[in-house]
Amino acid sequence: MTDGSLPTTFRVDDVSLLVTVPIPSTPVLFGVGGPTSVPERGSAQYNAIVVYSDGSVQSVTPSWSFSGPGTISSSGFLNAGSVSSDTAATVIGNYSGFPALNYPITIVNVAPLYTSLAISGPSSMNENSTAQFTAAAIYSDGTSQSASASWSVISGPGSISTSGLLTVGEVS
Repeated sequence: MTDGSLPTTFRVDDVSLLVTVPIPSTPVLFGVGGPTSVPERGSAQYNAIVVYSDGSVQSVTPSWSFSGPGTISSSGFLNAGSVSSDTAATVIGNYSGFPALNYPITIVNVAPLYTSLAISGPSSMNENSTAQFTAAAIYSDGTSQSASASWSVISGPGSISTSGLLTVGEVS
């Protein structure tokens, strides 16, 4: 008998045979790959491989889980959640015969972008009166923030102060 690791010579009567039994390839390494950072509310694909003792590599589908803001599908597709600052998270791959592999990533906080300016105030006024107007910056995440505006009257009777107070006099 032989363990298959070395060539073995068999002799039957006057005939010698040299037999080499190949060593079966066995899985020796499990690896996970994908982006190490994902923007909040973004997505990313994660993949896994197994390396065998003969050097061959095979793509595999592990059991995926995720520790952090977001979700990961059974195919390794990550949907990141919202974060208020850069946040550490972990993509976890489990594959038969190997310990769970933790792949650290960062969910990156994305600063909202300015999209528009909203002006608030009355749409009509009585003569000889005042009204306050305000401005707010609107951002891509739906939030708004009070904005400092440079006010001016383009046409019509009246004047507006630097704080947005519109004064209308008598209309003739």
